[in-house]
Amino acid sequence: MPNAGTGLENGFEIPTPISMVPLTDPVARRAGRLLSMVHELHKAGYQRLRICAGYSPDNAEWRCHLLTTNNMRGDGWTPVSTATAHEYSSINASRYFGWDDAQTDDARRLAAKFIDRFPETAQAAVGDDWTYAGWFILILGRAENGRLPAFYGGLDFEPPAPATPLPPGLEMSERINDGEAEQKIIAHEDLTLADLPPRNANYERLWPFCLSFDGYRGGLRSVEDCESIASLTERMGLKNATLERLRVTAFIRQRAIKWGDPLPPSENLLNAIREVVEEIRQRLDPALHRPNKLT
Repeated sequence: MPNAGTGLENGFEIPTPISMVPLTDPVARRAGRLLSMVHELHKAGYQRLRICAGYSPDNAEWRCHLLTTNNMRGDGWTPVSTATAHEYSSINASRYFGWDDAQTDDARRLAAKFIDRFPETAQAAVGDDWTYAGWFILILGRAENGRLPAFYGGLDFEPPAPATPLPPGLEMSERINDGEAEQKIIAHEDLTLADLPPRNANYERLWPFCLSFDGYRGGLRSVEDCESIASLTERMGLKNATLERLRVTAFIRQRAIKWGDPLPPSENLLNAIREVVEEIRQRLDPALHRPNKLT
């Protein structure tokens, strides 16, 4: 019998092979159970529940946040805030969401516990989203073959290869106020010399630039993740760092100043930020252009 044709459709390999045997990798097997739980919830009418999945900066830990569409940005996967999201990490093994009584649960039992233990999230997830539910079925098929979804990962917050097909976006996304004053976020590709503080700037001129980038990536990175990236960036040399890593470094060093007590700010931390600013200035100013530098 001839093999069925294969191809790509909306980023998916169509058709996906049918998984005939259980996965042997425990990380993929447990993650697959979590994703199957989401599928069970979709079947029960909780289709406004979405996932945001990816890897830690060292790519050793698979992470998955579960949240509802009213807490998603327009791309369909980036959280507005992770404060109300429910996170699973592969380092937690079968302790889903910190539960001690789920080690032997199948997907349906997990789904029932999710509804019972997270009633507010469940209520917000009620509703139809057949486009997303259809996309998720194909994601689940890939996971059953050992390919876990990942929209971000590594030091530069880029998805590992092969890329996971992105979910359908949202027509509208609702901004949740995180309690801090709004600060203009500037994408890497939009950053200009005019956005940089002057040379040897004081703290009052430095902090707005540091916060023009969210090093936490909406809560998908932890403080420890950012500290690790900054330490590695400084150890390996700023000139060898990507723009993502440089801005993470400036961001987390400003956070350290904010958390520090007492003020005035540590001169070491201020100098660390100033060095990042000058490295970025070198890259943005044609008159200071260095060949073979990373972006």
